Amino acid sequence: MYTRLFVVAVYVAVVIVLYRARNIHSTYEARTRYREGKLKPWEYSPYSSLWCHGDNGVSAAVHQRTCLLQNICYVRDSSTSRWVFYYNSSSPTFNFFEGRKRSVLPVGHVLVNLQAYQEGLERYWVPDLSNDTVPNDLFHLTEVNMLFHMFWPENFGHMLVDDVMAAYWALSMFSINTQDVQLIGSIMCDGIFIGSDLARCERFYAQVLPSFSRHPLVSLPALVGNKSTMCFKRLVVGIGMRTMRDHNPALRQQFREQVLVNLGRNPYSAPPKDLIVFLLKKGRRAPLNTEEAFNHIRTSFPEVTCELVNVTDMTFREQVFLMLRTTVLITPCGGMSLIALFLNPGAVSIFIDFYNPSLNATDSMEGWAHQEAWFVC
Repeated sequence: MYTRLFVVAVYVAVVIVLYRARNIHSTYEARTRYREGKLKPWEYSPYSSLWCHGDNGVSAAVHQRTCLLQNICYVRDSSTSRWVFYYNSSSPTFNFFEGRKRSVLPVGHVLVNLQAYQEGLERYWVPDLSNDTVPNDLFHLTEVNMLFHMFWPENFGHMLVDDVMAAYWALSMFSINTQDVQLIGSIMCDGIFIGSDLARCERFYAQVLPSFSRHPLVSLPALVGNKSTMCFKRLVVGIGMRTMRDHNPALRQQFREQVLVNLGRNPYSAPPKDLIVFLLKKGRRAPLNTEEAFNHIRTSFPEVTCELVNVTDMTFREQVFLMLRTTVLITPCGGMSLIALFLNPGAVSIFIDFYNPSLNATDSMEGWAHQEAWFVC
């Protein structure tokens, strides 16, 4: 009974979608709106500076805070390592603050969360404070740097949205939309996973990151090398809520535009013809009758090209380009469904819930995010 209902539901959904999207080709605009952000030229200062977005610096809002620090250094010796913020204690404009009083945060107080927020998995960060001055000859060459902690990156959806897109949003808070950004992992794939999970994590980053940055992901120890001190011109930290949990469709669209432009594609090019793509998922939460549903759709709409696709056999670039050709996407829930972000405006995605035996009912994962805030169909 469940199988029949599933097939009928998908059929009805496709009928409605094709009806709504029948004029899709005439409504597209071939346009690009991506503009690279512009920063004032960096200048050396004997003291660090801090600029934060997020609830006036109140410590309880650490997950909403994103900060841009300038002239900050990473210092280590044989036994310890630490980030150091150099400040002039006599300056009345010092803004490393707590609440309206703008008083200096005590040493050890948390400033931001380096990881996409999930209760119990916080990765708090704060630099030590120093009355010394910033060394002027130990700077990393890349002007813009982003420090973050990975969030379940063996899952494509988490890596794309909770790491890479979250980094984009954090940078956008300061109008820093540039490919010349160095992403620095506070931990790398091999510090979290082994075996097939490690291979997936490394493959995802190797394929996705070039569409966002000219520089490969690097760990802090690898970047610093054998130096005892390395200073950074600009360091962005704090991606706590800059994820799919932050319902901001405009920023999602801007991220999509930047990735597509970096891949050499027009973000608003019309598909040459209607195409229904059904994503094949195997393993946990996979529909049991995907092939049956696909065949029913294909025979019901013989005038429309239909493809059953296993995205695990495709590179990220190939998946993105497939989405640009797709007018109707049917996908199971899970990380693989996040590729729907790259559908053209006017295209439609159908997210399939999964059967939860413990509830004896259907359940959903990403559906809430997609349906409430992800896409406007």
